[in-house]
Amino acid sequence: MGSSSDVVVGYKYFLGIHMVLGWTVDRISDIVVGDRSLIDTNPGVFPITSSGTETINSPNLFGGDEREGGVQGRMSVSFGDVATPNAYLTSQLGSRVPAYRNVTSVISEKMHLTSMNPYIKPWMYKVRRTTTTTDGSAMWYSSAADIGGQANPAHIIYQVLTNSQWGMGYPTSAIDDTNFRAAADTFVTEGFGMWLKWSSSSKIRDVIAEVQRTVDC
Repeated sequence: MGSSSDVVVGYKYFLGIHMVLGWTVDRISDIVVGDRSLIDTNPGVFPITSSGTETINSPNLFGGDEREGGVQGRMSVSFGDVATPNAYLTSQLGSRVPAYRNVTSVISEKMHLTSMNPYIKPWMYKVRRTTTTTDGSAMWYSSAADIGGQANPAHIIYQVLTNSQWGMGYPTSAIDDTNFRAAADTFVTEGFGMWLKWSSSSKIRDVIAEVQRTVDC
């Protein structure tokens, strides 16, 4: 006589991972895992605009456990304004973990990330920063900084010139504030905002020139 027994046909994979996205941003508008957005399966989660813990519930994002699983579990988000180290990181790595101030972090707290396939799909983030600087403080002339969810071109150039972390670090006293505010108001009237991705390999003068070409100033 034969006997029945359980047969293992595959595994679910869980992982804790700390992802640092870059300088402080205003919001995370979406997370795309592989080529799948998390917005539709997580109503009320996006946009994420403040530090805290979110619950992601997309177990069938890649076809469920019979295929490649999905994404499910707790995820901590920090916009660099939290003074104490993340509780999950300290539980795994000990008390000497820093708080990772002034950068945006996403921490998967041993989330279910895939089934059957041991290879994690790439994570991509849609982020926005228009009303705060990279240290989390309010943007210069913040009332004109956001134009329909995009950055005011005058503010982009202003930041590039004055930011001491990644820009030229000019003192604000060296900037013609009246002139810049007039330009910012003009772009608000025109509804002319910009998205701009700047990698560390880009030269400052090239970034300024690109903005000037785009807005014809």
